[in-house]
Amino acid sequence: MAGGAVTAEQLERALAEQPRLQLPLGQTLLHLGYTTDEVMRQALSSQLGVPYIDLQNVIIDRSLGDLLDRDFARQHALFPVARIGKTLTIAMDDPTQTAVVEELAATTQHTVTVVTSSHDAIQRSLVRLYEKPSTKGSAPLPTRPARAEALPDGPFGHAVLLGLEAATVWDLLAAIDTGLPFSAFDQLAQRSGLSDTRAAELADIPADTLVARRAQGRFTRDESDRLVRAARVFAATLPVFGGDRSTAVAWLLSSQPTLSNAIPLQLARTELGAQEVEKALGRLKTVG
Repeated sequence: MAGGAVTAEQLERALAEQPRLQLPLGQTLLHLGYTTDEVMRQALSSQLGVPYIDLQNVIIDRSLGDLLDRDFARQHALFPVARIGKTLTIAMDDPTQTAVVEELAATTQHTVTVVTSSHDAIQRSLVRLYEKPSTKGSAPLPTRPARAEALPDGPFGHAVLLGLEAATVWDLLAAIDTGLPFSAFDQLAQRSGLSDTRAAELADIPADTLVARRAQGRFTRDESDRLVRAARVFAATLPVFGGDRSTAVAWLLSSQPTLSNAIPLQLARTELGAQEVEKALGRLKTVG
């Protein structure tokens, strides 16, 4: 029934009908009346294990427009999200189109990884990517944040996001018990690419408390524990997107159907919610 969860059988039927209808998978599911666009994204994310991002939360990198033929991108409803070295991340309406991914890899000479977004969002982003920016009275285009450096291996590598050395659990517990310096928050915001407001939200630190701690120079034990949790969640997001922190931030800010449409950044404000976000990340993969 439309609006209901897409079953494995319905997904299999849609894949079988796709060649006849000559529609992307998502549009095929909609055509068969199995789902709404929102639930379709849930099927693509949960059953295919492909990350979903809201492209409104992505800073457009105009240099990526030179990598893709505009007509090819529009025809196949795909949008270049990020590039790190020779790895290109693209958002696709239909991430099952492996032939398109292979052709794109061949023409761009990049390894291609795939996330999904809605058809309309991809088309709107393509317009923004390829339109000529007006120079008359316009502000300079925002630049993409720098890439996050690789985190050290080990279960506590996320401590680097707080400006701490990769530590043993005892070192980290001691730092939490003492109270982290305010510089740990600044490091988290800088190294993640989150704004101060978003970083504080992820760590569940109210704005007035943040102002007070900035003046005092140190967080309480409970606040320090929340900062470590925020760093842990962000660190868990990075590998899913090949280390690209802008795309990781976009995922954290996107309503995720696989999390009952919760926004991961908001859900992760509690330990239980953070664990659910980490489980969702563990189920995800990038198609490439």
